[in-house]
Amino acid sequence: MQGNILTLVNTRPDSKNLFDSDFQVLSAPMLDISLLEYDVPNLSLYDGLIFTSSRAVEFFFDDGCFSKDIYAVGNKTTSVLKEKGYKNIINAKGNGKKLCKLISSKVKRGSKLLHVRGRNIAFDIAKELAESEIIIDSLIIYKSEMVSKIDDNILNAIKNRKVDFISFYSQRSGEAFVNLVGKYGIESYLSSIKCLCFSEMVLNSVSNLKWDCTHVCDNPEEEEMIKLVRELS
Repeated sequence: MQGNILTLVNTRPDSKNLFDSDFQVLSAPMLDISLLEYDVPNLSLYDGLIFTSSRAVEFFFDDGCFSKDIYAVGNKTTSVLKEKGYKNIINAKGNGKKLCKLISSKVKRGSKLLHVRGRNIAFDIAKELAESEIIIDSLIIYKSEMVSKIDDNILNAIKNRKVDFISFYSQRSGEAFVNLVGKYGIESYLSSIKCLCFSEMVLNSVSNLKWDCTHVCDNPEEEEMIKLVRELS
């Protein structure tokens, strides 16, 4: 295990602290995240809030919603919500589809929820819940732009075949990586690298590349990615 390099291709700079010391981790976010100007709507109009990313939680704060039901997509988002002081958190422990199923089972028809999110979404919650007659308003508070270059240290590690795994946490991160592979002409170097993905949707974004092998987490949670890495090491 010693000497393996886990290259994190994601939007979570703190992920490198979650892997044990047997790994050298090269953090390579594929997305630049920036806060947008926004106005918080009248929260008294809403029966609850939805968070589908920890980033949205980090950027958003209004203590007027602490008493409301908060619907979170998974453990990472839930953890950050708790750190921020939210109390009534309902954790779907999965993906957007599981979150919608949870909401439809707990929220009355005609209820109104506020989805605090980024500009780009992988799953349309409002559309999914339309048949349940649950109204979803979106508050877009941040944006993510695909990066235009790969750090030299990571590029050299890939070319020198010192990378054992590359992990992808979002579809857009995968798409950004595919663009950079073409730009730098490094696809042939991927044949010895294991591709690790948060979900089948994420895998689809990088499946056309020629990897050593590909793997998908059982659930889209950080601890599942760590478990997958250890199983494959």
